[in-house]
Amino acid sequence: MTNARRKQKPLSVITLDIDHFKRINDTAGHAAGDEVLKAVAAACRDTLGTDALFGRLGGEEFAIVLPGADGGAAFATAEALRAAIACRPLRAGLTPGPVTASFGISTLSVANEDIDTLLAQADAAMYRAKHDGRNRCIAWNDVRPPRPASRRRRVVKAGTIVVGGSQPLVACTIRTLGDDGAGLKVSDAAEIPDAFVLVIDGEGREVLCRVTTRDRQRLDVAFTAAHA
Repeated sequence: MTNARRKQKPLSVITLDIDHFKRINDTAGHAAGDEVLKAVAAACRDTLGTDALFGRLGGEEFAIVLPGADGGAAFATAEALRAAIACRPLRAGLTPGPVTASFGISTLSVANEDIDTLLAQADAAMYRAKHDGRNRCIAWNDVRPPRPASRRRRVVKAGTIVVGGSQPLVACTIRTLGDDGAGLKVSDAAEIPDAFVLVIDGEGREVLCRVTTRDRQRLDVAFTAAHA
């Protein structure tokens, strides 16, 4: 990352997640799941160039760092990986159906200064790929929210997410804040609904929010109205 910035070279990140992996484990057993993981890893290593950095993030998710690859080249690589996984021969009857994977791509830019941001954006694109039907590649640029109408400022503020019903309050950290929205960090974004009330601690301010994008621990929200 530092070398790419110093030399003004492109760099991209791809994340991929095996589709319906839980179903494979549940129906064919964990031994079959292990064989699928090995087959997917082999397909990736056979397809990638020697400069690519490939590794498993955990579970059925993998990541690839592509030094020197711009967005177009990274998308082409992701498509080649997707096809290689879908065509990888497996032992007859090993899985209940073909093995496929969903891909997200993010590319280094002036706004993306660290690998964590690139991974988070690639993850968000990958989750969109799963939502849109799986076995496909989607780039972060195709799913990121429109540029905010007002300027966001970087902050570190405590906040509380309030959800209706009997659900417990959720603590969050507000990382960016503007008149029309905010960027939040939470322990598990998957547990947060699409709409909630955000209490900005220390300001006595409560706003209704709608989630525009999310990944594992980050939410971008638009403010829809002040909470009475």
